[in-house]
Amino acid sequence: GLQPGGYHLTNVLLHTLSAILLFLVMRRMTGFTWRSAFVAAVFAIHPLRVESVAWVAERKDVLSGLFFMLTLWAYTRYVQDARSAVRYLVVLALFALGLLCKPSIVTLPFVMLLLDYWPLRRFGNGTTAGGKLANRRGGFSVFARLVVEKTPFFALSAAASVIAPIAEGKTMMISLAGVPLLARMSHPIMTYSIYLRQLFYPAGLALYYPLAFRDFSVWKLIPAVALLVIISAVAFAAWRKRPYLLVGWLWFVGTLAPVIGLVQVGEQAMADRYTYIPSVGVLIMSVWGAYELTRRWRHQVILLALASAVALILCFALTREQLGYWQDSETLFRHALDVTQNNHIAHNNLGDALLEKGQADDAIRQFQEVIRLKPNDADAYNNLGNALGEQGRIDEAISDYHE
Repeated sequence: GLQPGGYHLTNVLLHTLSAILLFLVMRRMTGFTWRSAFVAAVFAIHPLRVESVAWVAERKDVLSGLFFMLTLWAYTRYVQDARSAVRYLVVLALFALGLLCKPSIVTLPFVMLLLDYWPLRRFGNGTTAGGKLANRRGGFSVFARLVVEKTPFFALSAAASVIAPIAEGKTMMISLAGVPLLARMSHPIMTYSIYLRQLFYPAGLALYYPLAFRDFSVWKLIPAVALLVIISAVAFAAWRKRPYLLVGWLWFVGTLAPVIGLVQVGEQAMADRYTYIPSVGVLIMSVWGAYELTRRWRHQVILLALASAVALILCFALTREQLGYWQDSETLFRHALDVTQNNHIAHNNLGDALLEKGQADDAIRQFQEVIRLKPNDADAYNNLGNALGEQGRIDEAISDYHE
């Protein structure tokens, strides 16, 4: 009843601008049009983007993403064209605006340093004909100079990192006291591996993933650790011949770090929206890696074109399916319950949606399930009281309100 079309259109336009800017930035930095276009296209229509774009309240995601891309665009122009104070201040101002939208982009200065290494090649290194890095000279002194150049950016990141937890306050910060240390340490590792799986196999996506340390298992942790160690080893081993692997991998790992669960904000284990910027790193690794892997194959161009078309068609189909779950609250939270376990938030929100439709009996069952899963959830007792009140069961409602 709130005519949300304009809000959705705005989110779509912001996301579209970010995708276009990503293409322009990648093409300008690397000189490769089709690889840059494929990275931007997958970024634009991957199913993991649905939460950031379709959820109106996630405007901060697409808006901060736009300023992230604008900052990279301005930074590339600053590096490749005249390095003037005005251009530098424009880059800094765009980054500041991005932080005001969402502080999770505090890692942008880190990304700028990665791009200095490849593809901007500011570390005093030349390139071979294939775009591989040649021997470097005076690497540490150049690196130090580039770090100093980013000092104002790191200062803004530090300020945002201090302010954000204060703004979140005690209402959002979750205490992990009582959680076994090994389970706490394993959570970020497991989450990294799940995000990687979702990028290549985006099935079972949900609005809310409950945080469940009780599901920790060493047997689940071992393959996750092995996966991350192998990818890291390959990326670091190929840092000279295939620098895009290291840059893409560190982009992914670094930009996810603020939301990976080292400090737990909110009760969610993870969120699709957190991959908005980090996914670009994996796309760079995959696209440039696929090109290098097949460069000696016959009919390389045809094979890569077919593979790209199939990938985009699959992304389009899966994204369209994922969008279907966002048609209303009942559909959205029923789907979340289908693909997750012990999801008290989904039960609670589904109960709200059912109660609004006048289905008090079904709503009561949902609220009772929330209380079973989380006995100290005050919202669930309040909602259960509302549902009982709708049925005229006033004494029971009062009991739940007191509780």
